[in-house]
Amino acid sequence: MKSQIGMSSLKLILIIALGILLAGFVGCVASIAFTGAVLKGATEALNPNNPDYDKLVKSTAKRIEPLIQQKSIQIQPNRSELIRLNSEKAVIEARTETQSFDSIYKKPAECYDTRNSATRIKCANDYMRARAAFNKN
Repeated sequence: MKSQIGMSSLKLILIIALGILLAGFVGCVASIAFTGAVLKGATEALNPNNPDYDKLVKSTAKRIEPLIQQKSIQIQPNRSELIRLNSEKAVIEARTETQSFDSIYKKPAECYDTRNSATRIKCANDYMRARAAFNKN
């Protein structure tokens, strides 16, 4: 009796497993067939030799043309986008200002070879004073 119960439950499990496999196979084949049909239909509709092609293009153009003519549509950037844009502008301005100052500034001869900290500090102070004078002008 136990062996018959074990065999019937094993048969039931096998039948369920085969049913699941069959359902998966049928679903896969159906989705491939559907995708193929959609692609074939789209290809035929967009074929310039198709007699309905001109109708499709004209109807699409009629629907899109008012959207193209609306020039008042402007997308407002959100807060984080505004912050990023302002930061980029500030970096560009600072870079051009620094480049224009660096093209004018000539450091003293002793600042080309800074061996001790006193010379480094003096040269750094000279640079900052010159930069502050440049920014005032």
